[in-house]
Amino acid sequence: MARNGIDVVIADSQPVLRLGVATVVSQNDDMRVVAEAGTLEDARRLVESLRPDVLTLDIRMGQWCGGSLCREIRELAACSRVLILSSSWDDHTLARSIQAGASGYLLKSSDPSSLPDAIRTVARGELVFDPAVADAVARTLHQRRAPRTGLTDQERNVLELVSRGMTNKSIATTLFLSPHTVKDYLSSIMAKLQAKNRAEAVLMAARDHLI
Repeated sequence: MARNGIDVVIADSQPVLRLGVATVVSQNDDMRVVAEAGTLEDARRLVESLRPDVLTLDIRMGQWCGGSLCREIRELAACSRVLILSSSWDDHTLARSIQAGASGYLLKSSDPSSLPDAIRTVARGELVFDPAVADAVARTLHQRRAPRTGLTDQERNVLELVSRGMTNKSIATTLFLSPHTVKDYLSSIMAKLQAKNRAEAVLMAARDHLI
């Protein structure tokens, strides 16, 4: 998170919707819009150069783009989080967004007052989903689930701290472990849960009451 607040880049192909998001964000003293993008190319460029805390992304900018852009952002700016803003959803799109590393999925029909809290949540490294899609997220993951081994107590401890948005270094300090050991635990956790990333691992573990 930025020292002076949360820096936000807004990516949406429709200027009116960008204006709406920017207006809501500007009403909060702890966040600011640092740039806007109307194309995927501009979004990539701005994320790479500005490294914002949060990118709000219209998932349908010309074509389905959430997966590829989310993965690129994790490579371009690992500290930047992606909050998907969409006018619609389906199980497949939700699953691909989660697998690609999106930290949240909010519908454009939501109450505008929910947007600032969603931005704060993903900026902390936590996950947020619109109530309308939360059940679908769990259902989609459940349909993909295969039998897997339970987590050890220490793996649960690590995953619990991950769910709070803590970094590997912070987890290591809290649990009196080395960062390398934390990384090994996370690799084991994702293998056991058959999760593709930290966000998916947290969702699966929470759904199955493992944390």
